[in-house]
Amino acid sequence: MLLINEMACPGGDYFPWAFRRQKVSKLIGARTWGVLVKSAVYYALVDSSALTAPDNAVFDPLNIKRVVENIGVAPDIEVYQDAQSLAKGDDPQLLRGVKKFMKQLQKIKTKQVTAPKYSTPTIKN
Repeated sequence: MLLINEMACPGGDYFPWAFRRQKVSKLIGARTWGVLVKSAVYYALVDSSALTAPDNAVFDPLNIKRVVENIGVAPDIEVYQDAQSLAKGDDPQLLRGVKKFMKQLQKIKTKQVTAPKYSTPTIKN
């Protein structure tokens, strides 16, 4: 599982998109920000400030479109952070993720493994 929220950008947009694309697991939380176009060009202005311009985005060749920009990545399981819970020190997204993970752990079949018996080597002089 991967926790996502509306404050995640731009790596926080791309990583969940790739995570879902690779079918790793479920996304839990809130839709990401949707700011995946990168600005790497900085134009210096005479007043010592700078101007930026978007210069590239992530393109999905399978669906022939740019991804995530202005859309974000929607979670599979929606859980929003609320101010009241956060003020009490609770994290609703994390709690939901842990509950989901613990349920998955219960489904995993375990196998009892016993340690092999080692013989003590004898040293001959």
